[in-house]
Amino acid sequence: MRRAGTLPRRLRALLSAAVVLALGLGPAHAANHGCSNATAAAAQVSRRSVAEAVRCLVNAERAPRGLPPCATPPPAARRGRPCAGPGGRSYFEHVSPAGGTLRHRLRRSGYGGHTLGENIGWGIEELGTPRRSSTRGCAAAPSPGRRTLAAMSLSDDVRAASSEIAASARSVRIDLDALEGLDPGPPPVLDAERHYLEGEPEHVAGYMLALDAINFGSGWFPTLRKRRGADGGPLSGYFTVAWGLADRFRAAGPWTNAELRGMRTEEIADVLGQRRDHELMALFAQALRQLGAFLDGRTALDAIAAARGSAVRLAEQLAAGMPMFRDPGFYKRAQIVPSDLELAGVATFGDIDRLSIFADNLVPHVLRCDGVLVYDPALAAHIDSGQLLPSGRAEREIRACAVHACVLIARRTGMNERDVDNALWTRGGAPAYKAVPRHRTRTIFY
Repeated sequence: MRRAGTLPRRLRALLSAAVVLALGLGPAHAANHGCSNATAAAAQVSRRSVAEAVRCLVNAERAPRGLPPCATPPPAARRGRPCAGPGGRSYFEHVSPAGGTLRHRLRRSGYGGHTLGENIGWGIEELGTPRRSSTRGCAAAPSPGRRTLAAMSLSDDVRAASSEIAASARSVRIDLDALEGLDPGPPPVLDAERHYLEGEPEHVAGYMLALDAINFGSGWFPTLRKRRGADGGPLSGYFTVAWGLADRFRAAGPWTNAELRGMRTEEIADVLGQRRDHELMALFAQALRQLGAFLDGRTALDAIAAARGSAVRLAEQLAAGMPMFRDPGFYKRAQIVPSDLELAGVATFGDIDRLSIFADNLVPHVLRCDGVLVYDPALAAHIDSGQLLPSGRAEREIRACAVHACVLIARRTGMNERDVDNALWTRGGAPAYKAVPRHRTRTIFY
């Protein structure tokens, strides 16, 4: 949304009555429908009266369409009206100057649903009445460049949640001035030897979905049997998994959905050259079974097509369809899937740049080494000792501060967050970064 600047007090009266509405409204008619104060100037009646009038008018349009009435917004949503900023600062956006979103406000109120929408609007004189607001704002078709109804996406939720965590973090802080510069580097590419990219698009798509289904377990990586590179040195845990899976696809093709649903720990362990009793292999098998259930009767390309060209929508579908992708506040694995599919050349997404960074343990590590993330002495000593970091507050602060720092870096540099992530992830492969311990958490999310 374009920022409209600070509005005069007389123009903000109707803003205070912004109402959370359900999706799917058709054009509103210019009738009062028996709603009190429908034609009253917003500045002449109370905020509550304006809100009730708008809701009454909208519900009168919903009823003939068989839609349930809109309820009163939760208190947290009403407190978060899109005109009341910190310190009385006015703004006219769905996202507050501090990064708060509708989803964030409703989560604080206890609402746990996933379908959200919010309309805001203002008007003066005859345009500043509930009836005209309902006609022009709540149900009118959007003009070019303007969205009448703004739904908060999964990626928006990640940014908002991370901003809130970073603002109240006790163990991690951000020092953005420590970053002297960030070279975006070359465009990201997938290693064609360590990934399966040469097959038919359907098979490559199946490989990428399978790889990202098991793209986690960094807390266990030090215990894996590492594959050796051309120089004889051990590869990372990620490339050990990616290359082993690629070899399987090259030799035998993709698994069928039925085979995925029946995946056994022993089979995936053998594919990746790992011990059959390794804890991570059991989790990998579980993740592949969930992928098979998610695909059901669809091909990999069918599942991708269901997102209708939207990277964010695909991430939301993955998070909704597979429990092991549900990483509230971060959704690292769900978001990296569309990015990897595009890099593999089997999908194109019009909103790929809306994704946040992919919050794992490497990007925070690079930011820490560069001085952008500063850990308190106890947390720093724990990580430097090589001990596992339990899931919990400190671990979430590390990931959230990395996400928020990258949002700020993107604004400062003009890069998008995906390119910031790639630049930092690539930088993390240098020996100087590998020589310093990073945090390790045994989790299914990264």
